[in-house]
Amino acid sequence: MTANEDQEMELEALRSIYEGDECFKEVSPVSFQFRIGEHDDSKAFILDISWPEMYPETAPEISLDGFFNKKISSETKQLIISGLEEQVEANLGTAMMYTLFEWAKDNQEALMENHQAVVTAVTLTSNSDLNAPAKKKEKKEQLTKSQKRKITCRTDNKGELPRGWDWVDVIKTPLLLIAPLLLIAPLLLIAPLLPIAPLLPIAPLLPIAPLLPIAPLLPIAPLLPIAPLFIILISLLSCIFNLLNMTLQHLSRTGGKEED
Repeated sequence: MTANEDQEMELEALRSIYEGDECFKEVSPVSFQFRIGEHDDSKAFILDISWPEMYPETAPEISLDGFFNKKISSETKQLIISGLEEQVEANLGTAMMYTLFEWAKDNQEALMENHQAVVTAVTLTSNSDLNAPAKKKEKKEQLTKSQKRKITCRTDNKGELPRGWDWVDVIKTPLLLIAPLLLIAPLLLIAPLLPIAPLLPIAPLLPIAPLLPIAPLLPIAPLLPIAPLFIILISLLSCIFNLLNMTLQHLSRTGGKEED
């Protein structure tokens, strides 16, 4: 039978024997813990035992370095390990975990007879430190609700102000004011031609105008070619008015927030 087969058989036996026993813990298929004594017992300790690859032909690794055993002196730990190693030598080559656990349980009183709990050093606070006046915490300036709202609106999800937060409003307001002028800029280039533009289409007809049957229509004829221009101009003026109205509303809201 190989070492792995021996380990599998012993593992199944341990699971069957200690099923439901809170003292036994299977850390891994080759590592185990077993508590000797109750939790509130001052002489209780926990065994950590691991199987090497060739166990049980080679001795298992035994340790008492767990946190639970911090109160046990190094001399007592060495006494317990020496006694367990003697049991390992007597049972080498066979399943021995049950034997080691039961031997430790039966000999707990003798192993811990000279046990004295190790006292952990505690740093005490001197009287001078106790009598020293407590440092006053620096009182932070309290912000108003409106100031808090402004900071919350301007900060991102990390609580940081975005880049350029202090110049966006400075640039945005002038742009809103000059935006209407940009729409009528093309008209400024042709403004000098507007007075004579309506006459250009009918200029050749002016010398014979009195001879034509349509002479009665001539007074309003100059206006017919530029009728679409009037419609476009009215539309542009309407857009300019709406933009100016929006700009004034924006400025009034901004001013109201700053007063808050």
